[in-house]
Amino acid sequence: MRPGRQLVTDFWRLALIALAYWFAARLSLNLALVHGQVTPIWPPTGIALVAFLLVGRRAWPAVAVAAFAVNLPLGPSPLGAAIIAVGNTLAPLVSVELLRRVGFHPELDRLGDAIALIVLAALAGMTISATIGSSVLLLSGAIPGTQFWPTWAVWWAGDAMGVLLVAPFLLSFLGRPLGPALSWRRGLELAGLLVGTAILTFVLFQNQLRLEYVVLPVIMVTAWRFRLRGAAPAALIASGIAIWSAIQGPGRSRIRRCSRRWSRSRSSMSAWHSRRSSSPLSPIRLSGKRRCHAFTRRPNSPARPRLIFSTWRRTSCAPRSRL
Repeated sequence: MRPGRQLVTDFWRLALIALAYWFAARLSLNLALVHGQVTPIWPPTGIALVAFLLVGRRAWPAVAVAAFAVNLPLGPSPLGAAIIAVGNTLAPLVSVELLRRVGFHPELDRLGDAIALIVLAALAGMTISATIGSSVLLLSGAIPGTQFWPTWAVWWAGDAMGVLLVAPFLLSFLGRPLGPALSWRRGLELAGLLVGTAILTFVLFQNQLRLEYVVLPVIMVTAWRFRLRGAAPAALIASGIAIWSAIQGPGRSRIRRCSRRWSRSRSSMSAWHSRRSSSPLSPIRLSGKRRCHAFTRRPNSPARPRLIFSTWRRTSCAPRSRL
């Protein structure tokens, strides 16, 4: 292939990677639990990992640019967003280098490949992005010191789930096929199992019977019949529906109440600071664990504000960043 045509091909390949990363990130943020930031799964990490596996190190500009575009409107500052983007790029890149050192096969045709993907890529490699991102939020004052490890845990879990669920799914279609192409009968069988997995998962997570694990035998049968071709999409479908059900289900109202309480706390705190200079209660100082909730008046008393305080822990309601 001529150099000019190769350059154009590489450009469109990188553009496709960046677009897929950005689209997956925006979709994941729309499914966030609190304040559009806390996500139980971060699919862009899996996309970046597969891009580095199949394209190589030259995919880093696409991942870095897309990560910066996602983090810029959410980050504490442009510099902070850039550093977070570096962490989001470095984590899958280092993970791929570790996988290559142990002879990882993208086809996932050995037990050792699955173990390497779990231990090296998901559990170990994603500590890089979680550490860098949480440190940026801590140093910028976006989170207090007591929230560093909870934020780190959420960040790490979301990236690890993105690797475990999205990367095998993409490798099952983009990597080298493990066997002959599926016949139309086998294709219909796979489609039926995937549709059955989706319907069963939806039904199980929409009731109060607590029988969610009943879907596991269906996923196991799909994996037994079709190996990676069936196991990866079945696990991704079941996990996606489970996350959607958790967000849209009864737990959502509790999350919204917690979020509203956090918003009221911040707005009332701002109002208290604005009136502090003229208020007779100006010597009063709030401790780090207390927030002003409202200004009220005593019955049959002059217009003198009385502060109502309630102890409120950040660990229960404060939004944790998922950038």
